[in-house]
Amino acid sequence: MAANQSDSETAVSPTVVVKLGGAVAAVPAKLADLIGDVGELVAAGSRVVIVHGGGAEVSALSERLGLKPRMVDGVRQTTAEEMDVVDMVLCGLVNKRVVRACAGAQLSAVGICGSDGDLFAVRRLAGNGVAAADASHTGEVEAVAPALLHHLLDAGYVPVVASPAHLAPDVPMNINADAAALELAPALRAQALLFLSDVAGVLSDGVPVAALTPAAAEAEIARRTITGGMIPKVRAAVGAVTRGVSSVVVGRYEGRHTLQRMLAGRQGTTIHAVADAAAPVRSGRHHTEG
Repeated sequence: MAANQSDSETAVSPTVVVKLGGAVAAVPAKLADLIGDVGELVAAGSRVVIVHGGGAEVSALSERLGLKPRMVDGVRQTTAEEMDVVDMVLCGLVNKRVVRACAGAQLSAVGICGSDGDLFAVRRLAGNGVAAADASHTGEVEAVAPALLHHLLDAGYVPVVASPAHLAPDVPMNINADAAALELAPALRAQALLFLSDVAGVLSDGVPVAALTPAAAEAEIARRTITGGMIPKVRAAVGAVTRGVSSVVVGRYEGRHTLQRMLAGRQGTTIHAVADAAAPVRSGRHHTEG
């Protein structure tokens, strides 16, 4: 049940943003375990916001409807027809699946999207060889107005956020959920952003690097320890840290208490601004799916 909190309690309660991918949300047992972790964080006094993706399910339904998803550099170029699918899957199917999982764990959750309360102000996404006209319903977050989330958190609810928003009342926009979470966390002045990926963390020789500062992250990129698609994710995480998020943890969900282990620095890669952590620390652990 939702519980009212006093202003003093709200002021000292840490905010944790959890970004989960559609792969976790699509597996009932994994989702139940993750929501169990969220419940423990809430019981311990944290204010938790969940941001979710679901791109694979969007693509699957698009193909069933005869639409061919188009990707450029990993970014969906969303047509008007596919935007309907994005809204149905992300704001409907996946969002309510997560909300109902919260209800099953006795957590009061409210599912919203980037349009609700004008949460995300967006612009059309263009660049990397993509024209704005080609990406007419693909956007990026320009600003965050977190008032609605603060109201929900103050009332004791767990907000579950789907990223689609709008450029105008008749122009819905598909927003990358990873990018949305990385904008949302600084706007909420979150203590931590737990970024659940399909890999165990930032890897060096197959082993997760336990901790990185912004300077160390750039050094690892220069040494080509961090390569490919992990580069923009790490740089985005560094951006969140430099804008006030205490730490961003990148890792894979591996069963109950993964979130607690990530917050404690015992799993995944923690990116933070602490000066004495300038050198990367190898964890010496390989992770397996739990």
